[in-house]
Amino acid sequence: MFALAAVSLHAAEKPDSLSHSRSPLKSVVQAGTAFAVNVGITEVLKHTVTERRPDGSGDDSFPSRHTSWAYNLGSIGARELYRFSPWSVTGFHAMASAVGMQRIMARRHLPRDVLAGAAIGVASAELGYWLGGLFFHDAPLKLPHMSYERLAAFDYATVAVFPLSDIGEGLSLRTGFSAKAHVIYPLNEHLGLLAALKVQSLPVYRSGQFFGLLDSAGLSAGASYGMSLGGRWGIESDIVIGVSRVWGQGGYNCGRWAFDCDATLGFPCRIADMLMLGPRAGYNVMVMSDAISMLTLSFFTQITF
Repeated sequence: MFALAAVSLHAAEKPDSLSHSRSPLKSVVQAGTAFAVNVGITEVLKHTVTERRPDGSGDDSFPSRHTSWAYNLGSIGARELYRFSPWSVTGFHAMASAVGMQRIMARRHLPRDVLAGAAIGVASAELGYWLGGLFFHDAPLKLPHMSYERLAAFDYATVAVFPLSDIGEGLSLRTGFSAKAHVIYPLNEHLGLLAALKVQSLPVYRSGQFFGLLDSAGLSAGASYGMSLGGRWGIESDIVIGVSRVWGQGGYNCGRWAFDCDATLGFPCRIADMLMLGPRAGYNVMVMSDAISMLTLSFFTQITF
């Protein structure tokens, strides 16, 4: 919601440093190709992979079609609307991850189905734009010369969560899905303050069968350290501590609150004046009645201001 509001507030701002000399026909061909590639890949997997939905309504759970379409259309929208507002990148990212989270919490898909859908959506958009560009002979977009710089920023991440421990009572945790928003305020060239909002869902299994969901939403704060790796790439190390509200779907006692400690290492790449993106890996500990440790892998889009 924050990201979507920011799109409206900044819609009239000066365009960023990327070139915008694109013909309408090329935009239509590339966007159409990107969506067609996505539909083809998604539907082939949808009709060949057999996986039971969590609510038991069918055997076509993998991958999440809604999530695949959302991330694909979000990638297309971000490409086409970036020239009007760089904030459209995080806005579309937020909308796409909200679709994925809804599909999990409605028990229509497991987190791995949503993660697969997100990966297919983004990859098919990139492939489609490349294929669509082959029909035109104009010069490809060249990124401006940029160097990594530590600035105040808002970033949004899609996160794959890999639990390393269980929650007891014969219950085990499997790969989960999380969406995380960061606000970073630099204190100097390297150090900064960090505030984060996270929503997370982990599937719970008993005797190899889906049992329910362990969901949480929390706020945290901490510190961030960043430095240049040379050129447009940088490295950022973050550590945050916070509290999460926890609820479970499955009739088991998971407690109401948890303390979180999250340490991450990210590699931002500066694409334009206001846009950075990159991968991030981390280690998270959630303390309820027992401590649950998790590894995380994420992809983030970051808007500087």
